[in-house]
Parts: sequence; C-alpha cells; structure tokens
Amino acid sequence: MEGKKEEYLAEKKRIEETVINAISELYPDIKSKVEAIDVATPLTFVRYTGNWRGSYEGWLFTKKAMSLQMPLTLPGLSHFYMAGHWVSFGGGLPAAVVTARAAVKLMCKNEKMRFATSKP
Repeated sequence: MEGKKEEYLAEKKRIEETVINAISELYPDIKSKVEAIDVATPLTFVRYTGNWRGSYEGWLFTKKAMSLQMPLTLPGLSHFYMAGHWVSFGGGLPAAVVTARAAVKLMCKNEKMRFATSKP
C-alpha cells in the first residue's frame, strides 16, 4: 500500500508542475508568486466532501437551479471570494472557469482596478 501512496503523491506533483509550467508560458514570473498549490483528485473529493464517487460536478442542471444566483462572497469575510463548480449550476471545469472570471472581476471592482481579459 505504501508504494501506491508514493505513486499517488508523485502523480499529484507531476500534475502540479505541468499546470504551473503551462501557465508560465503566458505569465513567466508566476512561479515566484504562487503561495500554495493543491491538486485535487477524486479521492480528495471523497475525503473532504463525501461526494458520491468523488464527483466533481456541482448542482444538477434544472430550471430551478438555473434561476439561482450563488454569492461569490460571504458576509463578514473581507477579501474572500468563491469560485468553482459549487457556486454555479451545472458543474465541472466550465462552471469553475466562469465563476473564477466573475470573482476576479468582482475583486477588481472592489479594489477599484480595471478588469482586463487579456495579457497587458
């Protein structure tokens, strides 16, 4: 079993390096600005959320869910913004990306900064 854990951790490290290297192609100095990285796997979702089979999807796509507007902030927490598949209907990577963009846009507004969608 120990060999499996080492293999699991090595794969998480490989994924971490692959992602940060890909981002570095657009933003060369990003590595020096990263404070923490956590690579989530289906086992991570099971361990921390109890989601069925490590589900990474968010809310079921229904008429009721489509009308919900999840907040990107929480009362009493300054400089805290939420993004991901649990703050949007549907789920998976598309929902995470859309909510991340919305969170950054809100951060810019709150910090009185210009929001731009392309590299300066």
